[in-house]
Amino acid sequence: MTHEDEFTNVLRLEGHEVLETKRATPDQMASETKRAMLEVRETITQGYLVHESFAGFTDFLVKVDGQSILGDYHYEVWDTKLSKKL
Repeated sequence: MTHEDEFTNVLRLEGHEVLETKRATPDQMASETKRAMLEVRETITQGYLVHESFAGFTDFLVKVDGQSILGDYHYEVWDTKLSKKL
């Protein structure tokens, strides 16, 4: 989580709006994530997405231009994994 927190701080320092979702039940998290997407938030951290029997947390959801059921924008999932070279 430290790496994600640092990346969140970088986004904010660059002037990006970042909404951090609050931990709660999966249903509450899914509802909060959907509401943030409908409110056209620029960046959402720790969003919770559900589609049929699949569900999970995202590191970041980032709004980009393009048609979707949301309108003239959609969200890309950004993953912030650390890797090491051996």
